[in-house]
Amino acid sequence: MEKTSNIAWEAASALRGSVIDRGYSFIAVMAICHAKRTALTHSSADIATNDDFVNNLIEAVRENDEDGYISHLVEDVLASGRYLSNSTDAVRKIYGILPDDPEELAEIILDIELEEDLASQFMRFEGITPRSVTELAVKALGIVEGNSVADFGTGTGSFLVRASREANCELVYGCDVNLTSVAIAKMRAEAIGPNATVEQADMFRIDGTFDKCFSNYPFAMKMGSFKEEVLESLKLQGFEGIPHFQSSDWLFNLQLIARLKDGGKAVGVMTRGSSYNGADEKIRRHFIANGWIETVIALPAGMFSPYTSIPTTMVILSKGNDAVRFIDASELCQKGRRETTFSDGDIVRILELINEDSEGLSKRMSYDELAADGFILNPERHLGEAIEVKNGISVEDLSLKITRGSGWAKKQLEEFNSNTPTKFRYLMLQNIVDGEVEDDLPYLTEIEPSQDKYCIKDGDLLLSKIGPNFKIAVADVPEGEKVLATGNLYIISLDRAMIDPRYVKLYLDTDQGVAQLRRACVGTTMPSIPAKAFGDILIPMASLAEQAKIVDRYEALRQEIAIHKMAIEKARQKMASLLDEE
Repeated sequence: MEKTSNIAWEAASALRGSVIDRGYSFIAVMAICHAKRTALTHSSADIATNDDFVNNLIEAVRENDEDGYISHLVEDVLASGRYLSNSTDAVRKIYGILPDDPEELAEIILDIELEEDLASQFMRFEGITPRSVTELAVKALGIVEGNSVADFGTGTGSFLVRASREANCELVYGCDVNLTSVAIAKMRAEAIGPNATVEQADMFRIDGTFDKCFSNYPFAMKMGSFKEEVLESLKLQGFEGIPHFQSSDWLFNLQLIARLKDGGKAVGVMTRGSSYNGADEKIRRHFIANGWIETVIALPAGMFSPYTSIPTTMVILSKGNDAVRFIDASELCQKGRRETTFSDGDIVRILELINEDSEGLSKRMSYDELAADGFILNPERHLGEAIEVKNGISVEDLSLKITRGSGWAKKQLEEFNSNTPTKFRYLMLQNIVDGEVEDDLPYLTEIEPSQDKYCIKDGDLLLSKIGPNFKIAVADVPEGEKVLATGNLYIISLDRAMIDPRYVKLYLDTDQGVAQLRRACVGTTMPSIPAKAFGDILIPMASLAEQAKIVDRYEALRQEIAIHKMAIEKARQKMASLLDEE
């Protein structure tokens, strides 16, 4: 393997002066390598000595390419001028560097690692899977001799290469809709052998079942009417009672389950959001209730950079599971300046965690445990040290109502802006500073009746939805005024007969309170806390008399801070006027 990789690098380096863009170097080497292998295998004439060298190479590929995908790409690379300048000289040079043994040429094709980030940029490949994610998927699937293996959305075929090297498979199958991707994957399939096949096809229109399936499907794809077509097809295959869902990830996961043989296993790469959002709770419950989810692995941030920074999760699907294994692999990685990868040791450790509990890293949870938490499948939510709260009562049990702030956009607010004081104001996230609501909130000409439910009442607890550094305050609304809460704020109306809002704020500001808030967060790039998760947070109960004592001390300290702030402001004003005094 090292020898063939070195040859590929030598050939790519030799193309440096001829390739139009360096992102095309290894694609050009692969195309020439495939053409030479085809010529040596199927042509009796010595093409290298022919005057019409390049065209004869192209013709040899065309004659042995049933559907024309490979020959179209080979012709484009060798003769169009879009990839190579002085193509005849460049192709002859690479042809001479490459070995004359078809088997060695096949190994070079399989060993070439495309500069996939550049290929994505210049050739518009979508969702190319990082090498170490592919390695983890192959190992997690447990591919063994005689398996039939499929990659839906195969891209350039990297997964197929690794799967074929993992074991002597009965069938290695890939499909994709991108023509260039299919052509490259087909070259690799031919190098793998007669048991490998690739076709241009939509994964939702594939028949048959497989022992092992993989898909790094598109993230956040718009489904449109296509969703109903797929669901109807699945219904005809016996998949009844599929509930409503929002994220396309679950449509792809349904197809993976549908394409599995009994005893089979699939791996999908999905967005983190669909593992916890409220709109997909029913479909998550459906998967868990049917025993289709085996393992959920939180992948490190930046794993798919620069293609996307979306937080991602690897899900292992199979049938007959009575519990779900959660693994937090977010820190089991090697973080470089430009990319995040898994080392061989990281992959070994993650595979170990699939079969064992480990504090903060791996945990197995039953249907009932997941049902109690909204069927959230985010490993970071379920792992980590337990937080013990003495005499704890949930925020939900202490609340009369938990409401989100108004969805009014800035433009809508500007339409009602008032430059003169009115009895209507609005509160944005930036108006909460150091745990206090600013006094000079902006005015509105009016607040429409439809927005009344988003108006805060005196003593309401306010919490920012976005973390990890949450803003918490208690509302102080003058009598006769209305204050509209906007944006990413929760408005919590607490039962004052049980709890003082200021006591709750004090607790949520403690280390233990902050730890609970952060534990309830979902997401990596922009952590946020779902309403249900916030409702589950426990507050340590004390009698109203004990709460009052604590709150009195709190109010005294607030006043002390206010006095110090006034003193600081006066000092600043004096500093600003020092020169005037001279």
